[in-house]
Amino acid sequence: MTKFVQKFAITAVMALAVFTQSAQAQKGETLKIAMVDVNTVVSTMPEYLDASQKIQTQTKAYQDSLQIMKTKFQTTKDTYDKLGAAASDDVKKKETEELTSLQDSYSKFYDEKFNQQTGELATMQQNLMKPILQKIQNALDAFRAKEHLSFIIPKGSVVSTDPAFDMTTKFSDYLKAQK
Repeated sequence: MTKFVQKFAITAVMALAVFTQSAQAQKGETLKIAMVDVNTVVSTMPEYLDASQKIQTQTKAYQDSLQIMKTKFQTTKDTYDKLGAAASDDVKKKETEELTSLQDSYSKFYDEKFNQQTGELATMQQNLMKPILQKIQNALDAFRAKEHLSFIIPKGSVVSTDPAFDMTTKFSDYLKAQK
């Protein structure tokens, strides 16, 4: 499905470029297209690096908590296994309930923290990245206007292009100068 969407997007951009080229040619204007590797630009931004560090620190804290929970589960299970057949039915029932409770706590914690849609890490990432993405979008709009470009196309969405259209470095310099 993703390849279909990508091919559709490329076809739509190319059709739009041809249509715009025709419209601009009638007005006597030239179509100017640039390509920018937004991922490269974003990955060097201090605010992105700071956000990534915060996310990594929080991820490590959650992973450490999970490891503690795993260790407690294993210790409890080992104790239960040592009791074996000699344990009374009440003790076996209590140990089984405790193991189930530990497993449930682990699963609940994991889901609350790591769920891709609703987990705390996903929410944290969205909250930290939203202003960065907005900054990039605003800068792309301003850069396009400054350079009198008709289109800025993300580098990964083009099948083939002349490297002369790659304005990643120029855009990165422009963004850095905006501070």
